[in-house]
Amino acid sequence: MTLKIAIEILKSGGVVAYSTDTAYGLGADPENKKAILKIFEIKGRSKEKSLPLIAGDLKIVKKYAKMDKVSLGLAKEFWPGPLTLVLEPTALAKRKFVKQIFQDGKIAIRIPDCSIARKLSKEINRPITSTSANISGESMCYSRKQLEKQFAGRKYKPDFILDSGRLKKSKSSTIAEVQGDIILVWRQGRIRI
Repeated sequence: MTLKIAIEILKSGGVVAYSTDTAYGLGADPENKKAILKIFEIKGRSKEKSLPLIAGDLKIVKKYAKMDKVSLGLAKEFWPGPLTLVLEPTALAKRKFVKQIFQDGKIAIRIPDCSIARKLSKEINRPITSTSANISGESMCYSRKQLEKQFAGRKYKPDFILDSGRLKKSKSSTIAEVQGDIILVWRQGRIRI
């Protein structure tokens, strides 16, 4: 029942706090400017920074991101899991996603090792945002209680918390980009490349 509520909130332009394989994340529809701007308000984050995405499966990723042989190999080896790939967007992504999703014309996307997160993406049939559900500069949140405490008394907060219980503390995802034969690691996380 609560999963259905979260899906409806995403479809109607709201922001949902949901579990991933690293921590709780803030999910919104990357095609909805109002929802995306609300994430920046919730986090107190600079609008100059882009927002990463998660997808339910490889079919959804390929619909919105171009994958060469090397990036596809990395995806097959590490997905689902905490590896975010920086990829060229497809024409559809360029047309549909709001500008805050892009960093230097590219998108950052992964398939998480968390069935709830993947289901949210599959149900709206596109990626959703996956920035950490915390105020910028504050600790990551691993439980509903931590989320409620961190956002208590704030004007902007998630519209809904999809409670998955207490998550195991984990490092952030590794962020990598393939440039020709070189793999650049932009952020070292749980996965070592």
